Amino acid sequence: MKNIDTPLIVEKGHKKKDDKKKSFGYQILGFGGGSVPKKYIVACGGAATVTDGNFKIHFFTSDATFTISCAGNSGGNNVLQYLVIAGGGGAAGPGIGSGGGGGGGLRQFLGICNPSMPEDLSAPAGLTLAAQGYPIQVGGGGSAQNNGEDSIFGPITSSGGGGSNPSGTSGSFGAGKNGGTGGGASGGSSPGPTSPSAPGGSGNTPPQTPPQGKNGGNGYIGYPGCHGNQGGTGGGGGSARSSGGTVPSPNPADYQRGGKNGAHGYAIANSFFGPAAPSYGDTNPSYSCTRSFTGGGGGGVMPSTPQYPKGGGTGGYGGGGDSAGAPFWPSTPQGHQNGDTNKGGGGGGNGGSGGSGLVVIKYKFQN
Repeated sequence: MKNIDTPLIVEKGHKKKDDKKKSFGYQILGFGGGSVPKKYIVACGGAATVTDGNFKIHFFTSDATFTISCAGNSGGNNVLQYLVIAGGGGAAGPGIGSGGGGGGGLRQFLGICNPSMPEDLSAPAGLTLAAQGYPIQVGGGGSAQNNGEDSIFGPITSSGGGGSNPSGTSGSFGAGKNGGTGGGASGGSSPGPTSPSAPGGSGNTPPQTPPQGKNGGNGYIGYPGCHGNQGGTGGGGGSARSSGGTVPSPNPADYQRGGKNGAHGYAIANSFFGPAAPSYGDTNPSYSCTRSFTGGGGGGVMPSTPQYPKGGGTGGYGGGGDSAGAPFWPSTPQGHQNGDTNKGGGGGGNGGSGGSGLVVIKYKFQN
């Protein structure tokens, strides 16, 4: 009888079945040179979806759902970029010259350098979200005198722009309302040139970091003999870039300057939007290759007369509404223009409504 300890001789070019099974098992468990596959985000939803190289971009212009079917992983990509713009505030009126509405609040993580703006407001990190549906709320613009509505994506909320309160007479005025950006102040008639200023609304309310918007502009109560703010009311605040225009001092020369301009909105690099850039936001001549959003509404003014020839203020780049003084107050309504749709612009003084907001989501879907 042969010794059972004699080793098995395997001919050259053949493998033992056990070796093959062992090798296969190690690969399955990840020990034999295999690796965890890279995963990328897979999602759907929005009024439009465009592809830009290895990225997909979803645009939401009204309420909807963003559904993530695969959340991705760090080996591939699991980070969402976003731009969330709230609705702009409405301007009070018609009446004795109201302040312009504030542009909607703006929050973002672009994942790109935004060199055009001196103040980069991008959040420090993007979002990582689980695979499920996420309701998207796109804020509507505020009607006359009312704040705009908030826009919401997951944990990100941008606050609606501040409206402007109506002005009064006999020395009264209407302060601007607080919001994502502040509404401009409204003036009233005045007993004298030392009348106090009317304060614009506070932006970045409630507070966010980085800030989502700045303040509305101040106005002054009118000079003796004129019904309010021939010196103009403050324009609405223009997103986080700058505050609304302000009447500098209570004297006759200032009162003849008319309503103050709304602040220009925040500019976003075209590269964030990809080929869809021309369809969204405003062109801003001061910042090439960008789209602007959340411009403030122009401040309203009393009727244009030989003594007080200036009209209403203009809206800021980014959808802010213009305001114009009516020639024969109060027998005709004041001129105004609403904030632009899906730009979050503030309404123009003397009755303009704010423009609706926008939500944009971007992510890498392949390498």
